[in-house]
Amino acid sequence: MAERNKNLATGGLVVFAAVLIGIALVIVGGPGQGRKERHDETRRSDVLRLVNQCFPQDQPIPAELSTEICGDVRLVDPFMDAPYRYERVADDRFIICAAYELPQEQKDMVAWAGMFPSLSHDPQTGCTTFRHSPGVGHRD
Repeated sequence: MAERNKNLATGGLVVFAAVLIGIALVIVGGPGQGRKERHDETRRSDVLRLVNQCFPQDQPIPAELSTEICGDVRLVDPFMDAPYRYERVADDRFIICAAYELPQEQKDMVAWAGMFPSLSHDPQTGCTTFRHSPGVGHRD
């Protein structure tokens, strides 16, 4: 009888531990969620590097991005193997789009606001609009 109670208690602990692990995975999203977050952080970092290195203070907005203009900055999403989308929309504005795996809300982009004037971000498309004014740089 004591052995049976011991087995029941052990089984109960195993089930309890499995339930706790399941709840934890639901709350934090599990390893798949973490991978998506890391991928999106890489994409945000790439977009920031593109803006910092491809748009010098004393130069107009280029018609297209290239290694000649941007140097060693990554122009292709390393996880999707597709180029980041770039569009010059006016003499002082351009858009860069990335295929984020998770919604990138405006609050996620708030760190950019201090670095780039007139920033807007569309979480549905993954596109961010920047304003560029030669002489008012993005770099320190």
